[in-house]
Amino acid sequence: MGSWLVAKSRSCSKIARAVLDRVPGNHKLLGPNFREMRLPKTANFLWFPWVARPLVSLGGQACWFPQAAKPESGGFMKTTYPKVDEIPRNWHLVDARDQVLGRMAARVARVLMGKHRPIYTPHLDTGEFVVVVNAEKVKVTGRKKEDRMLRYHTGYIGGLREIPLGKMLEDKPAEAVRLAVRRMLPKTKLGRQMLTKLKIYAGENHPHEAQNPQPLDWRTV
Repeated sequence: MGSWLVAKSRSCSKIARAVLDRVPGNHKLLGPNFREMRLPKTANFLWFPWVARPLVSLGGQACWFPQAAKPESGGFMKTTYPKVDEIPRNWHLVDARDQVLGRMAARVARVLMGKHRPIYTPHLDTGEFVVVVNAEKVKVTGRKKEDRMLRYHTGYIGGLREIPLGKMLEDKPAEAVRLAVRRMLPKTKLGRQMLTKLKIYAGENHPHEAQNPQPLDWRTV
């Protein structure tokens, strides 16, 4: 009896002929409707040594086939993790003028965690530094200035304190931005470490000219 290859979708079935041509012996293709399919011989057979299954491509499409023959030689790719001392730490500049507080905070949190980088690892701090200026000119939508309350407790009996978001933006705009970003980071030691890379200033000036922070491109976050 010949070998059987299972195509898990119609797009995969269209490119399975390449596998049949590279594997010796009599073979049939079992498609999604359990029918034998005759396909053109114009596909390319690719083998990646770090996986145990071949990849076939045709016209920009790709598919895995689990039962194809494995080449005689081939190794496995090792998983690499970034080293904390070798992670590059760039500085980014964010102008909060006319930026919506929540949306800006979410993107800043991504940069602090390093989720915008291919080396992102959940248990490591792979993020970069962010300098936020013009925090006093950030805006919020709807009636959040009146309705949103920022709460904290003094630690004494009856020590619950509530501050409207609008008052916080007037008195301490940098603290309001910091709280918005902090609550989007992990609630762990690692999250507190990530928050130390955030520098917020109410005005346009900041003391980090030596680090040469570059304007953050929102399209890359």
